[in-house]
Amino acid sequence: MKKQPMTGQFSNKQLTQKQLAQKKLMRKPEVEKIFALSRSSFRDRMLAGLMTTPVEICGGRAVGWPSDEIYILYLMYVAGAPKDEIRELVRRLMEARTLAVFNII
Repeated sequence: MKKQPMTGQFSNKQLTQKQLAQKKLMRKPEVEKIFALSRSSFRDRMLAGLMTTPVEICGGRAVGWPSDEIYILYLMYVAGAPKDEIRELVRRLMEARTLAVFNII
């Protein structure tokens, strides 16, 4: 199957170190828009290990994704990285979340 070009929000912008450093939590509709995915396709990617899982916001029903993770994953998809490499990146990003918490405590 031929790869479709990504048409997300960042397709024509160059990401800088400053943008990567500006961490925030992105809500699901914003992330879906960046990757140009439907809700079901987004969910399928998460279940396949091709997307990080969300972070709970304030212990409620709201969730979000760290923006730096989304930018890095977006760059991997744009670069045409193989799924195995993306899964490994997702594993490392999730591990880094845990390590970051333990470094603070």
